[in-house]
Parts: sequence; structure tokens; C-alpha cells
Amino acid sequence: MIIDGFWDLVERSAAETGTRQARVEWLENHLSGLSADEIVDYDVWFTICRNRACSWDMYAAFYFTTGYASSDGFEYFADWLISLGREDFEKAVDRPDRILELSAMQQLDELSRNYRHERTSMSRDGRPDGEEWDFGDEAEFTRRLPWARLPLRRQ
Repeated sequence: MIIDGFWDLVERSAAETGTRQARVEWLENHLSGLSADEIVDYDVWFTICRNRACSWDMYAAFYFTTGYASSDGFEYFADWLISLGREDFEKAVDRPDRILELSAMQQLDELSRNYRHERTSMSRDGRPDGEEWDFGDEAEFTRRLPWARLPLRRQ
């Protein structure tokens, strides 16, 4: 399976289903019909995409948009970003400052309001790529993520 096949499955699973559970079932059904090599390829492409989303700037975008920091939450955030499809993923992964341009961001905003908590420590077995920086430094936040100066959810 080439990368186009991976993205085709991701996007078709979204287009042909209406709920998260239905999407998972759709993917399981379609993946089970593939060869073992194709299933491994799908997993490899998923891992490559998740690793591309694993950067300090993307972690800061996750922190800023959800109001908390956790390794599990960041992993789910990266998975969510992949689930949006290739166009949105590519739009944001190399430029996390564009995350607010994604239409799905409004939905995430609503969800994060419901699940926000005060945990701000980061514990992660694998560290994100790039230069680590202080999310509490307002000037650095604005430099790396210009939209961070917008009056959103950081309270």
C-alpha cells in the first residue's frame, strides 16, 4: 500500500460512516480484507503520520487549544488530526500555527470545553521532535504560534 491508499481508507472511512464506532468498524472490515503486507503498510503509514505530528510546536497547539497537557491527550490529538484527512493533516502538521484554519477545530473547541482540566505537566516516554520550549513564555508562544494571541481558551 502506498501513502495514497492509506489516505484513501482514512477519508473513505469518514465519508461512509456517521459515528466514531461505525468508522472503526468500517476500517476493521476493510483492513481485514487486505493482505498481511497491506495491513502492515497501513500501520506503517499511520505511524509515519503520527510521528510527523509529534513536534513541540504541535504539542503547543494541542496545549493551547485544549487547555491541558498530557501524553495520552496529545496522542489522541495526533490521531484526530490524521482522521481529518490528508488535506487538513498536511495543512497543519508542518505549520501548527494553521490549526485554527481547520473547520474541525470548532468541534474540538466544543469538546475541549467539556473535558478541560488543570493538569499541565508533560510525561511522555518518547519526546516530541524539535526544540523544547516554555509554553508559559507568551512572547515565544506568539512567535511560534501567531494565532495564540487571539482571545481563545487559555485561562
